Amino acid sequence: MKLLSITLLFFVAITCISCGSKSGKQTEINQSSSVEFVKHESDKKIDVMVDGKLFTSYQWPAENVYKPVLHPILASSGTTITRGYPLAPKPGERGDHMHHVGNWMNYGNVDGNDFWGNGHTGERSRNGGEIKYLGVEKLVSGKGEGTMITTGSWRDSVGVELLIEKTEYHFIAKGETRIIDRITTLTAVGKTVAFNDTKEGMFAIRVARELEIPSEGKITVVDENGNPKNLDKASVEGITGNYKSSEGVTGLDVWGTRAKWMN
Repeated sequence: MKLLSITLLFFVAITCISCGSKSGKQTEINQSSSVEFVKHESDKKIDVMVDGKLFTSYQWPAENVYKPVLHPILASSGTTITRGYPLAPKPGERGDHMHHVGNWMNYGNVDGNDFWGNGHTGERSRNGGEIKYLGVEKLVSGKGEGTMITTGSWRDSVGVELLIEKTEYHFIAKGETRIIDRITTLTAVGKTVAFNDTKEGMFAIRVARELEIPSEGKITVVDENGNPKNLDKASVEGITGNYKSSEGVTGLDVWGTRAKWMN
């Protein structure tokens, strides 16, 4: 039977700040940093280091995440832009949606299996799909850019393989700019696989509290012991995030709309 595949290209631009008025290839090389990888197989992660400092970690936790993720992600200044919860909870951040971990890619309805929402209660969902980490095909450090190629297996709620995933990451660091390029190819195993329509997308990042849109009313936050607690009203001081799409739509109105990019 013919196997069908689809290739998807995504990128996350972490920071992009002008680094002066000079131009040309030599200036670009001078601004480039060393990107290296450090494997921690026992901890189920690979650290991506820029000039010896953590940029992000590729992780495949053994329990309650059900997919490989990039967590945490840091700007060139060292500021963490992703939420810590649930892997590394910090007091005051939101303690909801346990399945939102760092930066990830999956989907909510693949032949009826929910890869997106699996683990949202802290346990595997009845119809939850899982992306199993299989291994790393390639790790190449470099000046200004490092490349990593990984493989994974998309399995349904009873463990039957639906898709093989091959993902190529490009971690780019030039001056104060940080970019993550992700190219993912999904190949169906044995039969056609349907991605049925859902209200969520398939490529996401759960940002730190400061980058959220300010919102009033009840909220679940993490306490000093790392546990979620409900508040009738939470402070929005310093919460200054917003959404903007390529189509000029801003705020919560971007929900469910089509766009070439999202900022």
